[in-house]
Amino acid sequence: MLHAVVVPILFTVITLLGLAGNTLVIVVIVTRVRMRTVTNILLLNLAVADLGFVLVIPPFTAYEYVAGELPTSSWPLGNTVCKLLHYLVNVTAYVTVYTLVLIAVVRYMTIVHNARTARLRQRSRVIVALGSIWTGMLLVNIPILGAYTVRRVGDSGRHSCDLVNQSLGRPIFATFFAFAYVTPLLVIAVFSLLIMAHLSRQKSRFAAARSGRRQRRVTRLLLLIVAVFAVLWLPIHVHLLMAFFGHIPAESSVYMTLSVVWNCLAYANSCVNPIIYNYTCKDFRAAFQSVVYSCCPSGCVRTDQVQEVNDRDERCDRMELVSQSKHSRSYRLCPYNTGVISIV
Repeated sequence: MLHAVVVPILFTVITLLGLAGNTLVIVVIVTRVRMRTVTNILLLNLAVADLGFVLVIPPFTAYEYVAGELPTSSWPLGNTVCKLLHYLVNVTAYVTVYTLVLIAVVRYMTIVHNARTARLRQRSRVIVALGSIWTGMLLVNIPILGAYTVRRVGDSGRHSCDLVNQSLGRPIFATFFAFAYVTPLLVIAVFSLLIMAHLSRQKSRFAAARSGRRQRRVTRLLLLIVAVFAVLWLPIHVHLLMAFFGHIPAESSVYMTLSVVWNCLAYANSCVNPIIYNYTCKDFRAAFQSVVYSCCPSGCVRTDQVQEVNDRDERCDRMELVSQSKHSRSYRLCPYNTGVISIV
């Protein structure tokens, strides 16, 4: 009953939340000139990776849970989909965590070596770095395509999408834990400590400076995103390592229930970032409201804050046109970047 009914409902909710939230983030950043800062471009990439993950993984995992309850069910989508499913799990998970690493590196350069790294932090170069992350993850995960296949389950006549050989599970999930969790989080921790040490030394200088306060708020927000990722992904990593390096009580209903919860936590990570932006950043919050109200019927009443955001967006759009004609950079003409995220 748990697998056949509750799991599909939970995963459907996660998919819908992830779809709505990440689409909203993408629309806000893509359609608003003043939101296209370096930091927001990084968050845009995070939203794209999370959107890809939440559209692909939870629905198919829900199907596998339901199929496990049906004695005659078989994998219906063929060998190609089976391979691509597990390939995309790995690609999007790696892209997410290494985008977080790039965010930490960019924040370190911005706060600790601002003037010296200004050219490295140009938007075009950050976009190239993000493209390199996607290309690298698409390439290094190619072996996953050969590790999974549709195979017969015993003598039952059923077929499932699974590892070609269970012995492949150890190197795959040990590598996944080491390079999609431990190593990137250690790198992020090092850069975060360096940032905090620098801010602590510069506290008296920045105490009365608005830019200093914004730097701290942005840093705290990004650290919160990383902390949430670390907490939500840890249980499923532990579960996978126990499954292939230890022993899991497969017949225990309590453990099976916990495994569902752990999957939900990992998948929920692809939903929570838009919620964090909404509650911690007034610029994102107002932009979200603006997009939502613009989709409402004409009878919807917009708040003063939303109207102010729309007015500022229109002014920034006009300034962007002027900047293009003068071959200038738009953010230098637009003085309205007042929110936590909208700084470089």
